[in-house]
Amino acid sequence: KYNISLKTLTEYNVEPISYIVVNDKPIKADKHAYVFIEHKDGEETYKIYQPFSKDYKWLNSHNDSIWQGWSQLPISDHGGTLIITKSLKDVMCIRENTGYNAVALQCENVLPKKQVIDELEERFGLCLIFYDNDYDKETNWGREFGLKLAEEFGLVQLEINEDLESKDFSDLVKNWGKSIAKEYLENNIKEVPF
Repeated sequence: KYNISLKTLTEYNVEPISYIVVNDKPIKADKHAYVFIEHKDGEETYKIYQPFSKDYKWLNSHNDSIWQGWSQLPISDHGGTLIITKSLKDVMCIRENTGYNAVALQCENVLPKKQVIDELEERFGLCLIFYDNDYDKETNWGREFGLKLAEEFGLVQLEINEDLESKDFSDLVKNWGKSIAKEYLENNIKEVPF
């Protein structure tokens, strides 16, 4: 429903799992359970997602310095655009459906180190924030955290219009299809002042 291919899932180290080992104890995973594997500084870490679990929806050994999708970025794309979003699902969905490079922090309320943002701005000409629009919540946390990140580093924040009833890019693809989602993002990027 998000138009993410097996090729992209494989490229981003997303694998289905049957068991989770916690403190040397194997626990049967839900029918729909996935691990996202990241590598940083010679260490392998895991983020486990069980979308229908009431008890263990997320299990995570990543720390806040791990960027989801970092190792899949090109070394350099001078003059290119990088989307900083809020989940690996959106990273893959943006990459698959638009061709834009994307990365995500571990969660929306994490602020990265300045030198990391400086490196990304050096590698890519334009870095944009594209967090959730939690339009249907009392507090729009995606907007608040995206604004904080944008203001901290002088970046531009993009957001999906509420009338599209899609909180993030993957919802936009699911609700409106690849063509409309891609066109929507491209039109928003064109409006960014350089």
